[in-house]
Amino acid sequence: MKTIPSTLVADYFAKLAGGKIGEFILEQQKAILELEQHKKTCYEWIEKTEWVQETAQAKELGMHRADILRKRIEDLEKEVLLLKLK
Repeated sequence: MKTIPSTLVADYFAKLAGGKIGEFILEQQKAILELEQHKKTCYEWIEKTEWVQETAQAKELGMHRADILRKRIEDLEKEVLLLKLK
């Protein structure tokens, strides 16, 4: 069975309904597409930062991945600075 892209279906019903209902359908379709993009971005972030979760140390438990990354980068920057001063 061939599927029809949801954007085409929404456009069809918007034109069929016309007026305020048509505008509403188009607005809802736009909102859905935006949410799908956010969902895709979220899954990409999770996939690319899974290693942070897997290598978390005891002191990092309960911290957000972004906070762990920031802390690790700051610690490395301090270490690099100390090595340059030697």
